[in-house]
Amino acid sequence: SDKPAGEYLESLKISYPDKVVVIRNQENSGFTKAVNQGVRSSSADYVCIVNNDILVFDNWLSEMIAVAESSKDIGIINPNNNFGRKKPWNESYEQYASRMTEGQQGRFVETASPVGFCYLIKRDVINKIGLWDERFNPVYFEDTEYALRARNAGYKSVFAKGAFVFHLEHASFKKRGFNALFKQSEEKFYQLYKRPQRILYILAEAGTKYYNKIKEDSYGSA
Repeated sequence: SDKPAGEYLESLKISYPDKVVVIRNQENSGFTKAVNQGVRSSSADYVCIVNNDILVFDNWLSEMIAVAESSKDIGIINPNNNFGRKKPWNESYEQYASRMTEGQQGRFVETASPVGFCYLIKRDVINKIGLWDERFNPVYFEDTEYALRARNAGYKSVFAKGAFVFHLEHASFKKRGFNALFKQSEEKFYQLYKRPQRILYILAEAGTKYYNKIKEDSYGSA
């Protein structure tokens, strides 16, 4: 973090000495290692990992925790977010967040790949499967790999539809080269887990010779 961010965090520690612990490293050792450093220093029932390029809104954390506590099988929670969507120019961030979460409180949808920009983990999960895999340091795919381990241990990952966090995306690593870092971690991930095989059928119209057979096979293996 830059100097103003460090000074701000130190001011929080002074104002709330019983609630805030600041760990300041002399050099950037990577996101994955920093996350593990923080988790080791924590003891609460939940750990929420957040990037430095997010905007949070009313009830974002309490809603995620409420979803987590709705089922013992839910272990990792992402908030609703703006991935793949742009905020309309005529809406404030607050208005956009309110619209995206209206009527969604308590609702969630399961996901195979929660994203580490804002990543709530139950302490039970950490106790059972451990920390993020530092082979993915400095960043990328550590969140996906962790969710796979959690799933294998019997935990679901979900999006809490009533919590909203806006992600500016890749702010931390623009200067260091997003593509190179992503490719590096991707190769490590596929060395541990087989690369998925994707088969694509393009059917011009229903009723062709193989249509029903392909449809039957596709639904049968989904």
